[in-house]
Amino acid sequence: MLDRNSEAIAHFIGHFDREIDALLTRLDYDKFSAQQKAEYEPGDLLNVKVNVSSPLSLTDMYPQVDMPIWFSSAPLSPMGVGIPHSEGFRAFGADTSNQLYSSMSAWEYFGQGKMLFILPPENSWAAIVAQKNTLLDDDTLLLRPLDLPEGIARDASPEALDALLVNLARAADALDRYASNPTEEPPVEALSGAHISRVTGDDDAFDTVADGGVLVLDGASLVSTPETLTDALDARLERLTDEEVLDEEPEVNEGRAVSGESVTEHVEISSAAPATSVPQEISTGDNLLMNEAVWGGIAPDAGTFIVGGEYTSTVKISQINVESNTDLVMSDVAGQAEVAPSMSGNFAEISYSSNAPTAVVGANGQVYTGAPAGYALATLDGDLVFTSQIVQINLISDNDVITYEQVFHSVDISLGENMSVNSAVLNGFQFGYDVIMVGGDMFQSASISQTNILLDNDFVVAENGTLGSVLTGANLLWNEATISISGIDTVSEMTGDASRALDSLNSGDFDPFRLDGLDGLNGTQVARVLAVEGDYVMSTTLTQINILSDSDLIQLFADDAAAFSQFDLRTGDNILANTAKVNVMGLDSDIMASGGAYSDVVIFQAGMYDTDAASLDLGDTDMSGLATEAVAFLVDGMIDGTPASDEATGADICGVEGCQSGNFDALNTMIS
Repeated sequence: MLDRNSEAIAHFIGHFDREIDALLTRLDYDKFSAQQKAEYEPGDLLNVKVNVSSPLSLTDMYPQVDMPIWFSSAPLSPMGVGIPHSEGFRAFGADTSNQLYSSMSAWEYFGQGKMLFILPPENSWAAIVAQKNTLLDDDTLLLRPLDLPEGIARDASPEALDALLVNLARAADALDRYASNPTEEPPVEALSGAHISRVTGDDDAFDTVADGGVLVLDGASLVSTPETLTDALDARLERLTDEEVLDEEPEVNEGRAVSGESVTEHVEISSAAPATSVPQEISTGDNLLMNEAVWGGIAPDAGTFIVGGEYTSTVKISQINVESNTDLVMSDVAGQAEVAPSMSGNFAEISYSSNAPTAVVGANGQVYTGAPAGYALATLDGDLVFTSQIVQINLISDNDVITYEQVFHSVDISLGENMSVNSAVLNGFQFGYDVIMVGGDMFQSASISQTNILLDNDFVVAENGTLGSVLTGANLLWNEATISISGIDTVSEMTGDASRALDSLNSGDFDPFRLDGLDGLNGTQVARVLAVEGDYVMSTTLTQINILSDSDLIQLFADDAAAFSQFDLRTGDNILANTAKVNVMGLDSDIMASGGAYSDVVIFQAGMYDTDAASLDLGDTDMSGLATEAVAFLVDGMIDGTPASDEATGADICGVEGCQSGNFDALNTMIS
């Protein structure tokens, strides 16, 4: 045990060591802290002025009319002139005046001067809709190898069918070009047998067009729209959904119950008793190809057009049906084969209705009278285009090859019943004006082009006793088009006021007050004027094409043991239909054109029902100007006739050399 002095010394030494350790630790910590990264201290915020503009907000957006008002003369005496609250579309549709004038409807100017508001320029509008369906449904069902005469094998070969389909497309294209550039005779002698009709605006049929319209079916006037297509579609639906009514179970010999005994009985079957046939049906048609389109729109329109160049207005409907239906039936009942005639129809309707501009109501609910107190001007440096194009195409290849023989059981073979439909609805809307100035040319066009092409050459070779009934044909090729125009345009002489306003537009410094004396502006308090320095183009084009190849090859073989059964064949009932409706909504307009005016209305309808394939030989006719989609759509691979091969022999199923067409390039054939 330490004494008091020793303990005091030891305690002091211990306390000293603790202080030393703390100092050493502090030195180490200061050295470590100095090696750490200095903390970032942000500087002072910059004083930056940020301007944010959002002119296209999602809600409550109204195009403002700029406030600056130009005074044509100094105010001499107080006179109140209110900014009108009028219909923006001028009998087009919804009230859009709040978009044109917005808050300016509350402003008034006191004085004898004129007012000028600057409106945003009109926008061009364009829409393109393209719909295309392609289906390759060439079925091959071989219960036995084909055994055909050489002539039938050649005519039914894919190569021959491909060439005939291209000829049909060429015929349709020649008719379409003939519709656009008529001559005294068809361009190809092979088309001399086609039914062709042309109805123009000079014909008597259009004398009543202003009273409601003209209805034409294959060149003949009608009083009502036919229900042909509706009835055919209903019949097809009923035919495909009709449930078979099964016969009651036939009576059979009932057995005799025995117990513990052996029974031997002989059942006698009388050969004189008729055998009960079992249904054996083969169907290779009932395809539906349909295009339907509806277009409606309001182009920039006005009660008065002042045009510096030419004014052209055309309305055209072109409808073409081309069909080849040369069926061949070789059988003991060939003379009883029912060849139902196909139906081909082209229906067109063109109608006009008046839609005069309505009177403008002033700010106080009173009808304004006199010359305009001001103008709301929109200027476009360039062309104004309002155009749309709809293209709809269906192409189905349904060339089936079948071999079968009589059997004891029921047979129901259906190789068809395809459906290909294109449907489109397109609408476009623009503003209306009181006056539209056009520095260049003015072109208005509404066009519908419809084409149906059907190849339905069937080949049936049946041994005696195998065929019960044959129904071929009964196809429907139908085109239906309607063009309805609201607003009747009238060509007028150029007035002095209109000419002076046009001169100021062409000089590059348009002055709307040159229009003060224009008769069409009387009663308009603030006239809306659209000045287009370029051309005005309003064009609507609808193109619809259906192409179907449904040429079937069927061979039936007999079986003596099943001679009581016979086949019922159905190889037609195809429907190719196009329906189109164009609704052009506008105003009754006065057209003043310095370069003259031209307008025409044409309904071209053609139908070609071919029963002799040789008549479709177009020879060396120059068709290099091919432009329609009907042939352009027959591309490589869609009509590539590559038949199946017999696994045992490796030969083509047609049984003759040259049956296989290989890689057939229809497009190259057409343009080379």
